[in-house]
Amino acid sequence: MNRLTRGFWQLMALVVVVGCQDVAAPAAARAPTTLEADKQPPPPKPKSKQNTGADIDLARVLVQGDSVPSLTTYQVSFWASRDRATNVVVRYAPVNGQTVGAPFLAFEIPKGSVKRHPNGQDFKGRDSVLITMTIDTVHFLVDFEPSGLQFDNGNPALLAFFYENADPDLNGDGVVNATDDSLRHQLAIVYQTARHQPWWKNWSWNDPAAQFVIAPIYHYSQYAVSW
Repeated sequence: MNRLTRGFWQLMALVVVVGCQDVAAPAAARAPTTLEADKQPPPPKPKSKQNTGADIDLARVLVQGDSVPSLTTYQVSFWASRDRATNVVVRYAPVNGQTVGAPFLAFEIPKGSVKRHPNGQDFKGRDSVLITMTIDTVHFLVDFEPSGLQFDNGNPALLAFFYENADPDLNGDGVVNATDDSLRHQLAIVYQTARHQPWWKNWSWNDPAAQFVIAPIYHYSQYAVSW
């Protein structure tokens, strides 16, 4: 079983068994090892993001489906360090009697994974970093800060998106048909090193039947799900 496969099942275990925890305390006062991201009000709806790159068009990024529940949060901050693993799950609000909503995003930073600060200096000892994830309210897109944070190439962070609630009309032509099913099989996590730069495909593992996609993450930037 390779690192990505092991990491995926670790993330799945986290998604299934971890109960919601209150994250209302200030980020500076906590250093969670496992975190269910909820109980934080969403930020103002972001303006439309423009993409000038030719590799991936933002129009090909998945969008939330009609009448799906909102996420429990669109922004969460947490601390990470080399001496402990950190896991975050962002969910949809519960519906139809659910006590816990369906997962939207799961993120794992293994112990020893954080490697370099944005200024290029190596993490040492119990160095820690405050991380903020901001999720687009429409697209399957998350912006990680601080930009430039790097992870160990042999022990990267892992990011998974669950797209059961995505708009099934992937190409936006008004019809859900075999073309959309074909595009679903091409889904991957893509990244942008800086705004207004090209989008590039990240190596990803996509399971159209289970409707999730997972990828190793080596540095912080913007990540999205695209075909």
